[in-house]
Amino acid sequence: MVAVTGQLSIDEALALVLARVQPLGVEDVPVGLAAGRVIAEQAAATVDLPPFDSSAMDGFAVRPEDTPGRLRLIGQSAAGRPFDGTLGPREAVAISTGAVVPVGAGAVVPVEEARTDGDVIVVELAAAGAHVRPRGGDATAGSFVVPGGSRLRAAQIGALAAAGVASAARRGRRGRRRARTGGR
Repeated sequence: MVAVTGQLSIDEALALVLARVQPLGVEDVPVGLAAGRVIAEQAAATVDLPPFDSSAMDGFAVRPEDTPGRLRLIGQSAAGRPFDGTLGPREAVAISTGAVVPVGAGAVVPVEEARTDGDVIVVELAAAGAHVRPRGGDATAGSFVVPGGSRLRAAQIGALAAAGVASAARRGRRGRRRARTGGR
């Protein structure tokens, strides 16, 4: 049996290990394959999020200056099937959550706050911008969506994919373990 003549403190042992390790290289990895890795650099959106003015709820797209009042229902805007036209005076478009807000509309009245009467809706006062998620309201093209040094989990990967980032510089799995210990 070998006799132990001295012991290192945790700090001394950590310093010895860290003096001998080197950072892993950086590689470009598709976002879909990057789970569990650490992003080496901050990643910027390549598109605006949302990419258009969109409805934050089911309801009716209206011109705020026409409210309160009775408005003629002239169409529908659904996610993936936007209304193909321009909203005119005293008109409204039925709209689904996430759908494109029609040209000319400046607010969305929630379905619970409107009364329908055939092809007419009756609405109360709608403030400009109410229930509309503006184009680029979450992120604009060029803005940073995931900071460098972040571990890529479902939320970060989803943010990168939504922001149009197909791949970015990532550190390998061993880099993740090192980062967890706080070593450099």
